[in-house]
Amino acid sequence: MENAADDRTNRYRRAVNGIIRFRGRRPMDWSDPARMRWTHGGLTVTCNPDLGIIDRGSRYLLRLHYDAAPPTRALVSAHAELMRLARGNLQDVQCGLLDVDRSRIRTSSHSGHWEEALQQEADNFMNYWNRRPRPRQQTA
Repeated sequence: MENAADDRTNRYRRAVNGIIRFRGRRPMDWSDPARMRWTHGGLTVTCNPDLGIIDRGSRYLLRLHYDAAPPTRALVSAHAELMRLARGNLQDVQCGLLDVDRSRIRTSSHSGHWEEALQQEADNFMNYWNRRPRPRQQTA
């Protein structure tokens, strides 16, 4: 935290305190999750979970949620589904958010609705990207 910008120091401190409160005194294994990618229709989305833990026999891939308001169910579901798709739908890993202000894991179960929504958004983005005018090359 000594090298972090001032505006990020509070976020990092909240994250550390939330993780410490979440962990409590129980033993937990930690892992550094790998960078994952999900590809659909020519679009590649990078998905970087912040934390991988094994708690009481359950494996989790988590993004940290810093907002003062609790994460909505839709936000949790969208993050969890993207991680599931990028990870290859492994059955033994739960995906979601660690709400650092409340020291609580929020996960969601797999839903075809969110997978379809992410695919439609990827298709919409690629349609826009392919239709946009190309910048003109300047010649000297």
